[in-house]
Amino acid sequence: MNEIDSCNNKDIKSDNLHLYGLMVELIIEHEGHINEKQRRILDKKIKEWQISDSEAKAIEEEKGKKKKLYKELKDIIDSAGAYIKAKPSPDILHNLNNSSCNLFSTDKHMEALEYIDKILDINPGDLNALTGKAIILFNQGKYDEAMAYYDEILNLDEQNDFIWTNKGDIL
Repeated sequence: MNEIDSCNNKDIKSDNLHLYGLMVELIIEHEGHINEKQRRILDKKIKEWQISDSEAKAIEEEKGKKKKLYKELKDIIDSAGAYIKAKPSPDILHNLNNSSCNLFSTDKHMEALEYIDKILDINPGDLNALTGKAIILFNQGKYDEAMAYYDEILNLDEQNDFIWTNKGDIL
């Protein structure tokens, strides 16, 4: 065998190993494991492409580990995303609250209410946001809606004199 044939055989061997790896990866990706029918097909390719049993086994183990690692990574990312969504940065709530206060103080109540609603989407029990929403509703003459928010606030903080006073103003 001359040097050119040797290089071509190495290239062919490398291509065959790569193809085998792709076949295994596709099977594991879509099926999760190699079933009997797929095993027969892979075994034929092992013989046809002159892949040793140890090379085939190493490829299959590598692809199986890779799939497992991808799943673990996806689970970690999903958990982190759920945690971040459940526990937003205090800075976000602080910034939303500051924005709503600034808008409220310049009589832009509807715009302030948008920020308050964002806060309440993140943290439904935020007393400042609930109070702000109740006050805006009260100022708009929506006394029944304001009263519902005052009651909700008092369920969370029954000693809140400010809310008791505002509730008395409605009654």
